[in-house]
Amino acid sequence: MDQSAPPTRWWLAVAPVALAVLVIGSLGLVLHGRTRGADEGDWLGFVRYPGARLLCSGRAYGVGGEEIHWWSYATRDEPASVAGFYRLDPSRPGDAQLKGPGETALAVHPAAPPDYPSCDTTPAASERTVILVSRLLRQLTDVPPGDFALRYEYRSGSLPPPGHFEYSIHVTPDGRATMVMRPDYPSDRTPSWAEDFTVTGDQLASVYRLLYATRLFALRPPARESEATPVGGETEWMTVTAAGATYDVADLASVGQESAIARIHGAVNALVPARVRESLLARRERYAREYHRP
Repeated sequence: MDQSAPPTRWWLAVAPVALAVLVIGSLGLVLHGRTRGADEGDWLGFVRYPGARLLCSGRAYGVGGEEIHWWSYATRDEPASVAGFYRLDPSRPGDAQLKGPGETALAVHPAAPPDYPSCDTTPAASERTVILVSRLLRQLTDVPPGDFALRYEYRSGSLPPPGHFEYSIHVTPDGRATMVMRPDYPSDRTPSWAEDFTVTGDQLASVYRLLYATRLFALRPPARESEATPVGGETEWMTVTAAGATYDVADLASVGQESAIARIHGAVNALVPARVRESLLARRERYAREYHRP
């Protein structure tokens, strides 16, 4: 496996730092946080090129903590045709890039000579073009980035109606928050009640610092899939957006931070004002009292 591919024009355009390339191979799951499935059509939000096949994927690190994740795809079509599909200048293959949200990019390269990150899976002789999809991630500090947001979900145990209930808490970067209660299993007959509230900048920063202290944002290989939740038990989970990437708090279990997960979930629940929680719980209790089995 090639672990010494030199920086190319693509690397220099995306991140002007000295990069050491670490090729990971055809894993199909190489995103920081919990983003996954690029080889199945995700393509980081870019339109998948028809008929393109995944070659390999990898990552590179910068001296300032930057991290680039990339996927390469091959197609038999000519570079000019592929560039035209993405409305890029067909006369500049490899130089022109299509920018996407969250510091993502797509570039089109002739398959030969290889002017793009590569590994031990190379294009076939009949494949004329390589498409490179990438995302730049920056090392986070203890100060919340401007897009810091979170979503928490809770499901009570598998109890017969009306014992089961579910709720979620969503907080946006500007502090607008919503708690949503569902007093039964999801169906077209189950009501959904929402209460809005506001989270102060200090409160949001406090949750962020807790996440930062547990090293949720540390650059590490993606966590393996966790074991299935036991049937019948209550479940809760939480995802976080920070600096254009999505992180799953459950990943902390893979580095021995199970107790931190409970503290984080508790901190998010504590953001909800008592009046909001009491209002929604009162509605749920009324629903349970008035419940009639179908």
